Amino acid sequence: MTSVEKRITAQGSPRYDVRYRLSSGAARMKTFKNSKEAHRFASVVEANRDRGGLLDPRAGRVTLADYSAGWLDDRPSLRPRTVVEYRGVLDRHILPTLGSVEIGRLDVGTVRAWNAKLLRAGVGAPTVARSYRALRAICATAVEDSLILASPCSVKGAGQDHAPERPVATPSRCGRSPMLSPNRDAPW
Repeated sequence: MTSVEKRITAQGSPRYDVRYRLSSGAARMKTFKNSKEAHRFASVVEANRDRGGLLDPRAGRVTLADYSAGWLDDRPSLRPRTVVEYRGVLDRHILPTLGSVEIGRLDVGTVRAWNAKLLRAGVGAPTVARSYRALRAICATAVEDSLILASPCSVKGAGQDHAPERPVATPSRCGRSPMLSPNRDAPW
C-alpha cells in the first residue's frame, strides 16, 4: 500500500512524503514539495505494482558499461568465439554510444535512435543486427536481475539480418557454353 503524508518543515513549508514498499519488501520514501506531485507519484507506484512489480529505483542506476562487463563475466559457458563476438560489438558499437547510460534510463526511443545511427553511419546490417541482439540479451538479463521492469529492446526487425539472395549458378555464370558441353544431354 502506498501512503501520502503531509508534514511541515522547520521553516514552516509543507512537504509530502510518499511511503511505499518494493516487491522485495523493502520500505522506501520519496518527498515532494506539493500534494499534486506526491499523489501523481503514488499513482505511478500503484500502477507499477499492479503491472507485476515494483523495483528499487536505485537498482537501475548501474551504467550499461558496468553491467555489461559483469554480464559477460557471468557467462562461463559461452564459447570463446561468442565471447570475442560479444566483446567486439560491445566495444565498437554499443558502449561508445550507450555505455554511460544508466540501465534504468534506457528506453525504446533511445535504443531505436542508436540502431538507426549505426545504420546511417554505414555499419553493415548484419553487424547492426548482431549488436542489437547482444544489447537485447543484456537487457533481458537486467529484467531477470530486477534492475528494470521491461526490456527497452523492442524495435521490430532490429535483431534480424537479411542476407541478400545468392545468385543461382547457371552455365553462363560458370563460364561454360551449352554448345561446348561434352555431354549434350546435360542441362548446362
